[in-house]
Amino acid sequence: MPGPEDLLKEHRLLVVPDGRKPFDITLSVEKENSAWRTLRLRAFTRQFKDGLPPEYYQYIAGRLGNSPEDALFKKYPVQAEQANKEALQFTLGDDCNLDLDALIKEKLNKSDNWVLIGGPPCQAYSVVGRARNKGNSEYRAEDDHRHFLYKEYLRIIKNFRPAVFVMENVKGILSSRIDGDLIFHHILDDLEQAGYRIYSLVKTRQPDSRPDPHDFIICSEQYGIPQERHRVIVLGVRDDIKKDLNY
Repeated sequence: MPGPEDLLKEHRLLVVPDGRKPFDITLSVEKENSAWRTLRLRAFTRQFKDGLPPEYYQYIAGRLGNSPEDALFKKYPVQAEQANKEALQFTLGDDCNLDLDALIKEKLNKSDNWVLIGGPPCQAYSVVGRARNKGNSEYRAEDDHRHFLYKEYLRIIKNFRPAVFVMENVKGILSSRIDGDLIFHHILDDLEQAGYRIYSLVKTRQPDSRPDPHDFIICSEQYGIPQERHRVIVLGVRDDIKKDLNY
């Protein structure tokens, strides 16, 4: 398992070899309002290549009045417009899929050299959420559509074929069950059947072996991050990409 020093070294080699950014965020999608506002604000700040404006720091300090985002965005309308185009508030599902697909198609512009990062909502999988549901005699996991929202993520993978995807969720997804079956096994099978090789970021997978679900747990405190945050992270690489990954 690589240590934090190895990760930092690799980060410097891959991310800033000559000062260029290897990735640009072209589209972010979020349902929950406060999370979407955070994405939009981050998109706004990325528009300033030579340093953030003083009004941003006034916003952070709570000095822009009763509608601080409005005041900040009105001051810089061009950057605000770009942020609104990048960070979108959507509820995944049939009613929005056509609009979302059209936007993805426009952003990709026929490129297949892109990365998808995200994951299904965690409420149905989290241990805390499932504990609450146990107190509800009318709750049935099989009827909770949130268990199956990963298929919206899968649908985007199948339709737009990213070169690589990274899918994240809480540890509870490993023990969550539908009709007695572990949902995570179904997720891995669906992702592989979509034409992707599945990898853990922290454990070596033996050739031709079925991955152990617990190999996908990343403990952030082991990698120099000052949080005991444990998450399941799955890396998928499209089958037609031949480069061998040494993990």
